[in-house]
Amino acid sequence: MRTGLRTWRRMIGYIKPYRYWAFFAFVGAVASNFLGIAIPVILQEVIDKGIALNDANFMAAAGIFVVFLGFLRGIAGFLTRYFGERQSLFIAYDMRNEIYDKVQALPSTYHDNAQVGTIVTRAISDVNEIQRYYAFGLLEDQERIRRESALAGTYKPVRHTKRATEEFRAIIDRTRRK
Repeated sequence: MRTGLRTWRRMIGYIKPYRYWAFFAFVGAVASNFLGIAIPVILQEVIDKGIALNDANFMAAAGIFVVFLGFLRGIAGFLTRYFGERQSLFIAYDMRNEIYDKVQALPSTYHDNAQVGTIVTRAISDVNEIQRYYAFGLLEDQERIRRESALAGTYKPVRHTKRATEEFRAIIDRTRRK
């Protein structure tokens, strides 16, 4: 367990030069998750209020708002993938350069006795796996933590989406008054 944690910390150390990209990818993931929760809550309001009260204006406004939130969710997903992938490519590039420099720095006797091509191929394959982790694994870990904490009851997305729904209702009420 200690070795795994030490390895993970070393891997996270590669993010430092690209921490802004990691931040934008994380913000995009959080926004996408929030919007993914907000849309069903708004649809619940459409069913509870719009259909029950036969309020066509409310349903039309809510439909437009849901489409807009879906558009925002798409943008957030794009930002997550774009910055996550960009960060992973640069980190992999840095790792490959470190491996190449390390192999070049080895004494010539080492190159006489070892199959350097096999070593480099294995190292590059490992870097590709690490690159996939940086591109998708970190964000999937964040998603898993959010899901598990929601199950444990420590994350209360409903409170925030209810507030957004109340704000949406206030906007709809203001437009009706005009």
